[in-house]
Amino acid sequence: MLLAEAAQEDALALVDRIGELVGQVEVREAADLKLMASGGIATWEEDDTVNDLMAYAREALDLAIAKGGDCVAGYLVPQETLTSASASGRDQCCSAMEANMATWLSSALSAGT
Repeated sequence: MLLAEAAQEDALALVDRIGELVGQVEVREAADLKLMASGGIATWEEDDTVNDLMAYAREALDLAIAKGGDCVAGYLVPQETLTSASASGRDQCCSAMEANMATWLSSALSAGT
């Protein structure tokens, strides 16, 4: 998922919320099954390439998995080097992404059971 202008704290909060939503999903066929999600957040500086960003995100995800999963880890650059969008724009973006993810999870799991 690419959040082009989200501040890193907003991206971390969004991925954490997605993990919470995944954890709330109940699988009808397997009541004892608990779904979990891990996330890796990466930010970049101006001289980084897309390949650098992908490598940073993968490294962060690997760290989250190594910590036992069901968490978010980040490969983050110093805050002062980042440009962020307005707070209201970030809030709208994160709210829309959260709603879309909840809808997608519900429909994907309904189709699979």
